[in-house]
Amino acid sequence: MTDVEKFEKEVGIGARVFLFVGDKTPSATSWCPDCVEAFGPIESASTTYAGGIVTICVGNRDMWKGEEGAKNYFRVKIGITSIPTLAVLNPEGTNIAKMLVEEECRDEGKLQAFFDSLQK
Repeated sequence: MTDVEKFEKEVGIGARVFLFVGDKTPSATSWCPDCVEAFGPIESASTTYAGGIVTICVGNRDMWKGEEGAKNYFRVKIGITSIPTLAVLNPEGTNIAKMLVEEECRDEGKLQAFFDSLQK
């Protein structure tokens, strides 16, 4: 299953919180160093969040930053412009209701506020 198919499936069953990151590489959890740095803080901050976080890989470096990046499904479909992006989407998966981007995904205070707001 591709990550586009995974995204469409998860939206279809009601998933709302998504973490968009760069694809995994043979030697690392992602080609994107900012994504790698964000994994720990996001995991720590989300421990009290009862819902799930669906991790979606946007593609390899060329598919995201290269010439074909402008046509990337996640850029076009929902407007993701940077990774990592932690986003709450509307039920149709077409609009971002709330998000944290890049360095915000490593900021413990912003992450905690993000997850706390989902509990209300």
